[in-house]
Amino acid sequence: AEAMAYARGTALPSLLRTHFQDRARVLKALAAYLLERKETLYAISAHTGATRSDSWIDIEGGIGTLFAYASIGGKDLPSSNVLHEGPPMRLGANNHFIGSHVLVPKRGVALHINAFNFPMWGMLEKFAP
Repeated sequence: AEAMAYARGTALPSLLRTHFQDRARVLKALAAYLLERKETLYAISAHTGATRSDSWIDIEGGIGTLFAYASIGGKDLPSSNVLHEGPPMRLGANNHFIGSHVLVPKRGVALHINAFNFPMWGMLEKFAP
């Protein structure tokens, strides 16, 4: 209950003050931060019995996902937290009515359930969007 109150009362208002470009920069900075510390993450992962190859997929795959989302956000999304999706569509005869989708932020909290076998990648791929 305390985590949900924090998410709704503090985190959501803070997030809504940012736009796609801001969040892309944060994702890129987080990815760079984690990449600089990947050997520490490998050492932690070894305690679970994971091999270096297992950990590579999880750790560097997760970091790569952050970089990919940061790139998409930085190149393809506006400096806003609202996104116009697609061209206007004709909804009535003689073009008297047209419609268009406008995507706006949700005003809630998303709960993501992660698989145990890729703890880093799973968390980061859900966090990034």
